[in-house]
Amino acid sequence: MVRSKTLANYDGLMHGFGSLNETLSLMLGTENSLPIYKAEQTHSSVVKHVRSDHKNYRDCDALISRRPGFVTIKTADCIPIIIYDPIRKVVAAVHAGWKGLFSGVIINTLNKLKDRGSRIKDLRIVSGPHIQVCCYAVSEKRVRLFANKGYPSSSIAKRINGTLYLNLNALMYYQMEKTGIKKAQIDSLDICTCCDNHYHSYRRDGKNAGRNYTFIGRTII
Repeated sequence: MVRSKTLANYDGLMHGFGSLNETLSLMLGTENSLPIYKAEQTHSSVVKHVRSDHKNYRDCDALISRRPGFVTIKTADCIPIIIYDPIRKVVAAVHAGWKGLFSGVIINTLNKLKDRGSRIKDLRIVSGPHIQVCCYAVSEKRVRLFANKGYPSSSIAKRINGTLYLNLNALMYYQMEKTGIKKAQIDSLDICTCCDNHYHSYRRDGKNAGRNYTFIGRTII
């Protein structure tokens, strides 16, 4: 499990990005008694707020919470993003694949945080292990989809020996900057799930790929 130094010094905050053989119970510890809130992901831009009586949230790709416990997502090449507002003690977890990025899952999450009182300048953001541009070969059509929405194609993709490679990091930064996030607020853990055999990768392993778990939460309020 890897963690971000950016979030390491906040009292009562726990987070982690899991690897190949790490389950949530292993990452959180068998003695954990706090609730675990799970997003049942559909590659959408839907964001939901945690309620005390719900543990599983259908048809959403981001969760926001102020309650004790942990919001969790799982990925196998998509970007796992965690967000913390140390002023309002709010956490969020976002599953951002190309479909979610295209439909604006990051922008939706940040806007919902703002709607609930968070200030953009207070947010601390970490993006975890995901497929990097070195391994994410895509079609011309997919790059055009983003270019037609105003994304600069020269920044979000590069061509190597005639093949286009999509840069999910660049798409993520573009969305965050549109919402007012500064690069200094983002800690990007530059680990490629496809290159690194310590992680599950759908691109590498196909339908046999498992999932890498990500969590963030507060043990105290």
